[in-house]
Amino acid sequence: MNQTISIRKLPVFLWLVVSIVFLHINGYAQERQITGKIVAGDDSAPLPGATVQLKMKNISTFANEKGQFSIRANTGDILIFKMIGFQQREITVGEGSIINVSLRTEPTSLNEVVIGYGKKSRGDLTGSISSISGADIVKTQPTTIDQALQGKVPGVVVQQISGQPGGGVSVQIRGLSGFSNNPPLYVIDGIQILPATGDKGTNPLSSINPSEVASIDILKDASATAIYGAQATNGVVIITTKRGAPGAPVISYDGYAGGQTLPKYYDVMNLREYATFMNEKSAIIGYDLRPQFANPKYLGEGTNWQKALFRTALMQNHNLALTGGDDRTKYYLSGTYFDQNGIALGSDFKRISSRINLDNKTTNWLKVGVSLQLANVKENVATSQTGVIRQALNQTPDVNVVNPDGTWGGNDPNVYGATGTNPFALAKIVKDLKNRYELFGNAYAEIQFAKGLSLRNEISGNFSTASEDQFDPIYTMGAYSKTSNSATYFSGKNNFYSLANYLTYWHSFNNRYYLNAMVGHESKVWDLSLIHI
Repeated sequence: MNQTISIRKLPVFLWLVVSIVFLHINGYAQERQITGKIVAGDDSAPLPGATVQLKMKNISTFANEKGQFSIRANTGDILIFKMIGFQQREITVGEGSIINVSLRTEPTSLNEVVIGYGKKSRGDLTGSISSISGADIVKTQPTTIDQALQGKVPGVVVQQISGQPGGGVSVQIRGLSGFSNNPPLYVIDGIQILPATGDKGTNPLSSINPSEVASIDILKDASATAIYGAQATNGVVIITTKRGAPGAPVISYDGYAGGQTLPKYYDVMNLREYATFMNEKSAIIGYDLRPQFANPKYLGEGTNWQKALFRTALMQNHNLALTGGDDRTKYYLSGTYFDQNGIALGSDFKRISSRINLDNKTTNWLKVGVSLQLANVKENVATSQTGVIRQALNQTPDVNVVNPDGTWGGNDPNVYGATGTNPFALAKIVKDLKNRYELFGNAYAEIQFAKGLSLRNEISGNFSTASEDQFDPIYTMGAYSKTSNSATYFSGKNNFYSLANYLTYWHSFNNRYYLNAMVGHESKVWDLSLIHI
């Protein structure tokens, strides 16, 4: 007997189910790849790292180094475009598959910026300049100043190129400049910072205490960096430290202490898993079974080399400052001690520094001042030089850290594929110590000839001495033996002198038109000497 069911007689809830399924299938069919480019609204420069997110969904992507993005979305979906330092935008997906977005710069409260030859109102400038206040810098408690730039400045890509405490940081302004990957020019209170002496892994800014910084201005284009010439090709980072203010002497203390640890370890085989793997491998390739792996289920966990090498690293920072002055003389003095242990054994960073900033209005037509900093930086970089982190991931769990007789653990002889050393031992016995003394100094005299006409004379110096002491002793680790000692000593001096004179004329007409003219002269001497033993 044939039976016919009329759809019109289906219950209401079945109609709803059918409708929902149809809409889901129809919506899925409309999902497609959406591509486009994200640029800055002020100069149409690409914004690498900008975020593209589907609203109300946990789906997002990032723009590449050219500002290009790609994401799957349906018609009617809302895409959220955002970037630190820029205003967020929301765009609804239409029928097309290409969406190009221009983001406007987020308004900032920093109205005055330092541009290399004085301060200017941001409204009077046409160049591209970004600024960070000292309050924003200390929020993240960075070890070095360049780390404080990470994620805070639009158009500036900051990457940590070394896990070493106080290690080097790559800073790129507006992406790569030509075929070079050189860092920007750093200027601190008018003092140009030279590249690190000798080792490229050394961070030349590691001697500067971030707590002493009042503001950072980043000059990105030619009109803003013209005063520095060709050396400003990759941009200029101008750092202004804190200075005194009229008032009674104020003593302030800023300090913290804490610890750092790895959030997780890589998942590697324990001893039982490794023994099972080696037994199966030996059976396949025809090698004899290792007697100690005869019954893997009776073995323990073995050595977890990550837990042996990594530790909870303590760090502390103490900064004591004295500031004050009157209408004629203002002063700022500070002293800092910073100590950070690396998460991996064989790495640590110490910084001791002192600073004095002094300004004096000698007469109504003469102002003088000085900025002076002395710093000592000590680094233990044995972890970076020996590659023990990579070895900790490669070493097998059947090797002891220390043998019962007190010798260093190592791989047994004639074991297939066992060629590693003891990363814990190398981090302990190999020495690679860096020691650096630096003196930054700047003195100025500003003469006011008449209203709107002034001459500023500056003399600056950047002096540093650096040494590195390396020692690799003899040792035996299982089947591997190092039979000879090796030692290297490096010493270098870096001296930089600069004399600059700026004659500036400023005048306003009817409070509507402004004239600002400047004539400048600068002379530099750079002396570098290296000793390698």
